[in-house]
Amino acid sequence: MPKGKAFIFVCVGFICGTGFFSFTAQSSVLLYCTGSLLGILFFLIFKKKQQIFLQIAILVFFGFCISGVRYMLSYPVINNRHISFFNGQEKVFSGLVIVESKVTVSGRQLIIRVDDPYRGKILVNSAAFPEYVYGDRVEVRCMLQKPENREFAYDRYLARLAIYSICKRPFIKRLASEQGNGVYSFLLEVKRKSYETAQLYLPEPTASLALPVVFGSGEIDDDISDSFRRTGLTHIMAVSGFNVSLLAALLSIVLAYAGVSRRLIFYMSALVIIAYVAIVGAPASAVRAGVMSIFLLLALTAGRLVSIPRLIVIVAVMTLMMNPRSLRDDIGWQLSFLALLGLVYILPYLQKWTMHIVHGRGKIIIEAILATVAAQLATAPIIVYNFGQFSIIAPLANVLVVWMIPMLTVSVMLALPLAALFPALGEVLFFLPWLMVKYIFTIVGVLSGLPWASVQLEI
Repeated sequence: MPKGKAFIFVCVGFICGTGFFSFTAQSSVLLYCTGSLLGILFFLIFKKKQQIFLQIAILVFFGFCISGVRYMLSYPVINNRHISFFNGQEKVFSGLVIVESKVTVSGRQLIIRVDDPYRGKILVNSAAFPEYVYGDRVEVRCMLQKPENREFAYDRYLARLAIYSICKRPFIKRLASEQGNGVYSFLLEVKRKSYETAQLYLPEPTASLALPVVFGSGEIDDDISDSFRRTGLTHIMAVSGFNVSLLAALLSIVLAYAGVSRRLIFYMSALVIIAYVAIVGAPASAVRAGVMSIFLLLALTAGRLVSIPRLIVIVAVMTLMMNPRSLRDDIGWQLSFLALLGLVYILPYLQKWTMHIVHGRGKIIIEAILATVAAQLATAPIIVYNFGQFSIIAPLANVLVVWMIPMLTVSVMLALPLAALFPALGEVLFFLPWLMVKYIFTIVGVLSGLPWASVQLEI
């Protein structure tokens, strides 16, 4: 068997194993892996001729076992050195704010990595002010609590980030600042300055939509969020994988026209992609698109063809190797890969059924509708299961709106540096983004008001 195919079978086994071990107890991981592998080896000992399906079985189960070991390693050792051991007790500890703080309706969320003599991470729900940022070293006194499950499995949601304790109504004292990674601090400072610049010229609620599309953070009114859910447009309210792909494509084109060599284009584009993914907070969709974009750029640099299905499998394994909890507990990861699979496997069938029906200019519109339908069909089970809502109007809403998102992204990215250099022209530079967001809000308002726009499904 060719090495490439053998590697893909191992990857498939790894993905299947990660899904399997996501629903089994930790203590069963090595038992299942060892038993399965020994069973196949025992069968092969008495088999004179190794047939291809047996080779495939060995490779798949090899990947299966690797996933079991990796998933087992994702569990922390909970003892009196781990901060979650003290859940239910009041504790004083010091630590470092390791990610950008998140503003919520009730205040601000901080993720703190605890210092010696303890280890682990804690989610701290603090007041909006004073503001604590990435790189601050703080001392915290609070009652540690285990995450409570209410409308969804909140404990598993936080466990995917290696967080097993939360802290409410804390007393926080800043000990030092600028203790984090200098490069990441610089990127977050660029983001903060850009955010402040855009908010000067984009009134609410337009800023609450335009800025998350580019920067991956921000809050929006619950009624507006519900309207976007009814129309199946929630995905445009945050940084998507498409933004990363768009950035990579635009940068590559600009550098190519500037006469930059392929190799240098790859290195420069890869660095920009990594920086952008870090700035937006590394959501699953952006990480997936970033890794795929780097692979595609590498293939282009080397003059090699890429099999998209194989690339999807490899990227899925890479992201699950980084965090095996994503497959079950990260809805963004699930939706990102399912939408991509819908475009790869469902869309061609839809195109085949309609290729003899529509021709000419109307074909472009039909293609856009079919792409939306393919992605929606692939992601529908996850959306219905988690949100209990299925949007009927989504294909039409996406056709009317999604084509504008690349233009909105590019216009905001261009307006930001120009407005920083020429503040007097800020309102003029941001007029186009404002106009596009107003158009989106108008479409969403009209379509979400239709009584049949979506249906509620209880599961």
